[in-house]
Amino acid sequence: LYGLPAWLARYVAFCVEFVREEREALERVLEARFRAENDAANATANANANADADVNANPSLGASSAEGAAAEAKAEAEGVAAARLQSLAVTLDKVRHVLSEACGGEDKLATAPPPLAALDDAAAAAHLAA
Repeated sequence: LYGLPAWLARYVAFCVEFVREEREALERVLEARFRAENDAANATANANANADADVNANPSLGASSAEGAAAEAKAEAEGVAAARLQSLAVTLDKVRHVLSEACGGEDKLATAPPPLAALDDAAAAAHLAA
C-alpha cells in the first residue's frame, strides 16, 4: 500500500475487513452443512447396518465427526479467504500500474484522484437534465 492514495488504502482496508467477516460467516455455514451431511451419512449407514451389530456403540464417532466437520469448514473458509486476498493483491498491482501511467509516474501516485466524486444537488440535476 506504500505510495498509494489514501482513498485506495481505505478501500483496501474495507475489502480486507469484508474478507475476514466472510471467512467467519462461511466457516459457520460450512460447518453446519458438513455436520448435516455427516449426520445424514451416519443415519444411512445405521439404517443399512445389520440389526445384530451395535453401530452406535462408539459414542466418540459423533464427536470426531463434528470435529472433522469443524476442521474441514475452517480449512475451506481459510482457502476461500486466501484466494480473495491473493486476487486483491494482484488487482492492487494492476491498479498501481494504471494509476502511475495516468498520473505521470510513481512519485505522483499518492495524489491520484478517486475514480468517483460525489455530486452536489446542482451537478446531479444538470447531469440528469443532459
